[in-house]
Amino acid sequence: MRCCQHDNDTKHFLHAAVIMPDHVHLVFTPLVNAATNEIYSLAEIMGAIKGASAQLINRELGRTGRVWQTESFDRVF
Repeated sequence: MRCCQHDNDTKHFLHAAVIMPDHVHLVFTPLVNAATNEIYSLAEIMGAIKGASAQLINRELGRTGRVWQTESFDRVF
């Protein structure tokens, strides 16, 4: 859950998270980047969450390397 909240209230507002053994479902609202006056992209938000979780998972398991598959089912509605 800590990784799902990565950048919460900075890049996105997290409404809900469902954590499964091998994936997660998130409902969030992207926020506006004050420096560029643009909405943070889904790719940027998910990249930050996946990066934070990959570092934590690798640290906990004492390993290095990729954690997440390149393909994802990220959607914007």
